[in-house]
Amino acid sequence: MADLRVADEDLWARVAARLGAIAASPVSTAVRESRFWERRRPGHMLTRLAVCGCCGHKLAAVGRDYLRCARAHRNGLCDNTVGVRRGVLEDIVVEALKHRLMQPDLVAEFIEAFLAA
Repeated sequence: MADLRVADEDLWARVAARLGAIAASPVSTAVRESRFWERRRPGHMLTRLAVCGCCGHKLAAVGRDYLRCARAHRNGLCDNTVGVRRGVLEDIVVEALKHRLMQPDLVAEFIEAFLAA
């Protein structure tokens, strides 16, 4: 069988020792003990669904209560720099669903698609 090593044994041992030292460092240990992954922000009604009206990119949470175009916010690739309060946008969506979703033609289309599936 061919030797598929990319690094020689000495380099491999030094890298393994360095990774062990990093993992044992106080900062690394504190991060693991904090269990930060258990404190993720909760998903919201429009998580991964709301998109920018200018470029179509997803809206990102900015601060606690605002959504903004992720492209504009992170790297300036969109001109839409206006944020919207999450609660205001969610209220608009809920009201639209209340008044428009139960229209007879939409209900009929849903039933037809449901039965076909």
